[in-house]
Amino acid sequence: MSVSDKKSPKIGMGIISLIVILTVLCLAVFSAMTLSMAIGERNLSIRTSEAVHAYYRAETACTQIANQIVRLWERDADQEMLLDFAETLDLDCQIDGNIVYFSYSCAIDDGQALFVEIVIDDAFRIVKWQTETTVEWVPDDSIAVWDGEMFD
Repeated sequence: MSVSDKKSPKIGMGIISLIVILTVLCLAVFSAMTLSMAIGERNLSIRTSEAVHAYYRAETACTQIANQIVRLWERDADQEMLLDFAETLDLDCQIDGNIVYFSYSCAIDDGQALFVEIVIDDAFRIVKWQTETTVEWVPDDSIAVWDGEMFD
């Protein structure tokens, strides 16, 4: 038996076609998954951007009010002037002796607001600058959850 008599293994066209089809299929699935992730990330970044802009709009409004209050305080405004100022902007203002308390809020969106409390006595102090929820939380009771007791 000579060397030329040995047959070399041949790969049929069917196997090559199958490998090409599987490769194209994998590439199509991966590209669809990548496109889906890119669209999701884009939507998330848009929502995040809108939320950040809404927060900073509310913070700007609260800062402007606080700046107006501090300007009045720096001009040695009396308590009556501070009360009048609070009424013009519809702020909550309370006086306890020589201490003046301001509290107000600016809406961020339908469910959140930025709440601010300012105390003026011998100094001007911001004692609260906090984002809070403005809607009541309602738990989702639509799914029955096992409470640990045996069924009858």
